[in-house]
Amino acid sequence: EARREWFAYLRGKSGSELELAAHVASTHQWHDMAILTIARAGKFDALDVRFPNPYPALMLRASNRYQVAPYWVLAVTRRESSFNAKARSPVGARGLMQIMPATGRGISKQLNAPLASTEALYRPALNIRFGTNYLATLSKQMGHHLVLATASYNAGPHRIKRWLPSERALEADIWIDTIP
Repeated sequence: EARREWFAYLRGKSGSELELAAHVASTHQWHDMAILTIARAGKFDALDVRFPNPYPALMLRASNRYQVAPYWVLAVTRRESSFNAKARSPVGARGLMQIMPATGRGISKQLNAPLASTEALYRPALNIRFGTNYLATLSKQMGHHLVLATASYNAGPHRIKRWLPSERALEADIWIDTIP
């Protein structure tokens, strides 16, 4: 309901009004709305609003634990949910790092970390821990190739393996353009 109200409020607002609204959203830690609103305002140089770091301790702890670059975790989280801990995708991915329930159950077994219910995937500490572990697993599976591991995180490693060129290697940016 609040999101609908937010978008209704933004209709017809000027660039400076949108920028102010984005800063208000950011101040109140409504990061996903701040990111969307500042982009709508065209203020792409407002890096503090566009690229917040709302969970630094959780991300650093998980990054150290699973030996994954903390900024990779931050980037995946920003892209997956814009830091909305309550995010749920149309296909059912949950939380900050958008973990699918089946993936969450698999990670839970691998880590021997009980997952009481898939609703627990909305808890930032658990979501970041599981998502970072999954990034580490995918990185190993993809030969520590960050582009392939990141694509696997979003689309699934089985799809990435099908999408890889069979005849010759491609530059990462060209390969990305070939993804269906």
